[in-house]
Amino acid sequence: MRHVGIRIYRKAIIVILLLITLTGSLLAQFSKGFSLGWGMKTTELIGSNPASKPFSEPDPNKPPLFGGGFDGPQPGMELLFEFPVGENNNFTIPLGIDYTFFQGLQRIPLTYFVLQDLDNRIDISSISLGLNYAIKKYDIANAKFYVGLEAKTSFVGKNVFTIVTNYRNLDSIEILESSLKESCVRLGGSLKLGLEGEIAQNWYVNIHGTLGILNLVGRNDSRGELLTPYRKTSFSFENQESLVFTIQYSFLIQYRL
Repeated sequence: MRHVGIRIYRKAIIVILLLITLTGSLLAQFSKGFSLGWGMKTTELIGSNPASKPFSEPDPNKPPLFGGGFDGPQPGMELLFEFPVGENNNFTIPLGIDYTFFQGLQRIPLTYFVLQDLDNRIDISSISLGLNYAIKKYDIANAKFYVGLEAKTSFVGKNVFTIVTNYRNLDSIEILESSLKESCVRLGGSLKLGLEGEIAQNWYVNIHGTLGILNLVGRNDSRGELLTPYRKTSFSFENQESLVFTIQYSFLIQYRL
């Protein structure tokens, strides 16, 4: 049953992406100034959410913990449609699709002869819709600074947590893999600040950063934290799903009609 659910989940995402792409292509025929962009995006968890903590606290003077391992920028990609609004194009409606590959890693020496490598992976795909406003425009390179607000629906994939134990004295390796938290959907939002400028005829660079909340709506305390591998460990128990705050940076190349 789990494998069937995963296949349905993946097919649903593909259908949604195809519908959005088709809609964007149709609307582009009637929208002067419509643009399509593609590029790289990084996501970093901020704040005190357990998912941003390491799996094991290396400092013996601090209390033990078991986090999600996502303690740095996570790579991803973004596809962005922008539709102008009004005569001066001061407002635009951005419709975005992004995919982030979350991976947390940590090596823990249990003894001199025994090492453990911990690996936590979760893929998150999101669809966002918002409104941007150009706060300052420049004649040079048709550049503009803009701010925006967006609502985002995120499809959080099933986590895969792997423990690789290396017994160096025995020349053997033990691999344990688990997936204890199922895929889910969360609603969130973000505040955006960006810079856009023309680099060639009809070609633009769009650099922006967003400060957002991943799971503003739809939290489920019975599941525990959103992005950690386990709800229960030998010394901790997750009794809530706390807010996940993110900061994201994007570098896109856009083509504008």
